[in-house]
Amino acid sequence: MSFPRLLVLSLGGTITMVPDASGGIPPRLGAGELVASVPALADVAEIDAHSPFRLPSPSLDPGQLVEVARRIEQGFASGCAGAVVIQGTDTIEESALSP
Repeated sequence: MSFPRLLVLSLGGTITMVPDASGGIPPRLGAGELVASVPALADVAEIDAHSPFRLPSPSLDPGQLVEVARRIEQGFASGCAGAVVIQGTDTIEESALSP
């Protein structure tokens, strides 16, 4: 049985943050690690996971969001059935409205 291909892009944000040795909590987890934390995803889709950025969401700039849009377009052109963008909630509405 073949599953639909799903593009997962992680940009950072709180969901990707883990404590480091200095006591900080930087965005370190990538898309692959987040996808691996939900093993049942493999039962419904072939996941193509990438982490173009690992930033706190307020650090995302318009150029980076344009890059994300380009990657989504490439994913669809290469046969992905859908795309999921993982990012922090501080700027998620701005990202949704960006060109």
